[in-house]
Amino acid sequence: MQALYPLAYDFFVLFIITSVVSIAIWLGRKISLDANASCVSPKHFFELSRFSKTDQKRILQAADRHAFSGWRFAAIPLAYAALISGSIALTRTFHSIGIFRDSIWVLACVPIIFAILGVWIENRLEIKRLRPFLNTEIKKYDHITLSSIETGNRGES
Repeated sequence: MQALYPLAYDFFVLFIITSVVSIAIWLGRKISLDANASCVSPKHFFELSRFSKTDQKRILQAADRHAFSGWRFAAIPLAYAALISGSIALTRTFHSIGIFRDSIWVLACVPIIFAILGVWIENRLEIKRLRPFLNTEIKKYDHITLSSIETGNRGES
C-alpha cells in the first residue's frame, strides 16, 4: 500500500506533462504540410502497392483524416503519454521500494523496453484502425478513376 501512493502520484504528474507535450506534437504533425499525424507509411499497407507514390500518400492521408477525426485524434498521443509516464513511474517506484536500488542500467532499461514495446503495439493498433478507412478510400479512388476513364472514352466517340 505504501508503494501505491508514490506510483499513482508519479504517474499522474508525468501523465499530465507528457500528454500535453504529446498532443501538442501530434497536433503539430497534423497541421504540418503532409497533414498525416500517423506514424505509419504506405509501406505498411500492401493494398497501396498498385498505386503511384503520390497516390499512395494522398490515399493514406485521406484515410488518416477520416480514421482519427474529431476527438479520436487524441487517442494515440494519450496512449503514448500513458505508456511513457507509466513506465517511468513504475521504474521510480521500483527504485524507491528497494527493487533494483543500485542498478542504474536496470532503471534506464525498464522505460526503454516499455517504450519500444508500446510503440510497436501502438503502431499495430493504428494500422488496424486505419485499414477499413484505407479500403474505403481505395474504393473511392477506383470509382473516381473508373468514372473518369469512362467519361473520357465517351467524349472521344
